[in-house]
Amino acid sequence: MHETSCTSMSQKYLLLLGLSAILLSCHGERPTENTSRARQTPDYIKGIWNLKSRDCAKVNPEGVSEAPIPGEMFNTIEADDSTLSFYRYPYEYLFSYKYRRKANELFLDGFSDSYSFQLKDSNLLVTEKLKEGDCLERVEKFGRSPGNHHQVAVNPRLLEILKRDAINFEMLTGKWELSTERSMNDGSDPVKLEFPFKIPHVLNFPNPNMDTATSRRILFLNVNGKKKPFMISLKDRYSFQLSSWQWTMDCPEMIYHKRD
Repeated sequence: MHETSCTSMSQKYLLLLGLSAILLSCHGERPTENTSRARQTPDYIKGIWNLKSRDCAKVNPEGVSEAPIPGEMFNTIEADDSTLSFYRYPYEYLFSYKYRRKANELFLDGFSDSYSFQLKDSNLLVTEKLKEGDCLERVEKFGRSPGNHHQVAVNPRLLEILKRDAINFEMLTGKWELSTERSMNDGSDPVKLEFPFKIPHVLNFPNPNMDTATSRRILFLNVNGKKKPFMISLKDRYSFQLSSWQWTMDCPEMIYHKRD
């Protein structure tokens, strides 16, 4: 079975782009009466927050009977005096946004209120309200401790490197092979991917012949004799995804897996 119609672009990068547009809608809800005055100050926000749990707080009654747990978009938040920075630690840096305070609430500049931040019981709750889908409200709880998704404490130095380089290039070291099939969840045969252009089936990092842009997240590959930009998103230690959104939306997901 062949997939002849291409997806709009890498789902992962669409997610990141969409989140960077939506996330600045962020604002924090008022702390509970039991929250100390010290915890209502910006000083309590400052520092590193790690994902502890993720839940669907409101199921769409017109959707499935039980909404699935939402997927992870970021698992680490770093806050300073004026900015919130978001990461998929230890893989990649996503984006940073300025925030402002109004009473006991936090707002990320320039966006609506589909995202909110609330300080409660020494945790930072991040709530996203959605207009469609099986889950209409998702809540992520962040804490100071390593949390369920970090076996060890977050390394501030690695956060600096990720913010500088965008992704963890050390994890990219080695040989990677392009996935040409997509497994289906319904038990049917895998779908064979057909790409509208020729791209390397094997990539090696580091590669002195591979051009990278200033952002370090962009690399250039030869496509039909011309160099074209691709965006790298490191999904985990064993796979990364390329997106060609800068010059074409007409391609399936380009996922590379690490070879032994």
